[in-house]
Amino acid sequence: MTQEEKNEKLENFNSWIQTIEERILDWKQTLNQETKNQFDYSVQSLDKIESYLTSKYELEDLSNQENKIEIDACLSYVLEVFRRNLPTNEFLIELEDEKNVLFNRPAVNTKPKVGMDFSPYYFLPSIINLKRVGDFRKQFEIKMRKYSEEYSNEK
Repeated sequence: MTQEEKNEKLENFNSWIQTIEERILDWKQTLNQETKNQFDYSVQSLDKIESYLTSKYELEDLSNQENKIEIDACLSYVLEVFRRNLPTNEFLIELEDEKNVLFNRPAVNTKPKVGMDFSPYYFLPSIINLKRVGDFRKQFEIKMRKYSEEYSNEK
């Protein structure tokens, strides 16, 4: 990837970050009130978003362009839950190592960085394929535990 391509992707990523809340709000407006109320940015709502995704999508639906906007909004919601509930954090995108599993995928991590960056885009195919609920919450809990172990004694 050329430097010009990296710069363009970084610019797109920064625009993506700036519009994350707007995309989530637009998506939530399409939901009935009961469903919308489940998505309150709590850590527990991570299970609810997985249930929503696994009930609505099959693996082959992930490559369908018609689903891209809603899926991105749902995964943006997951990242926003992490961002709102991690003590200090930042959004990241890997653009240097094309072999990295998170290459060109939006991610979040604690600041200072603890462990691997988290990207729901990486986990989504297995969650949909296995109809599994709890992965996002477990990843959050692992990250919080590692952060607490690393920084709980700092003043």
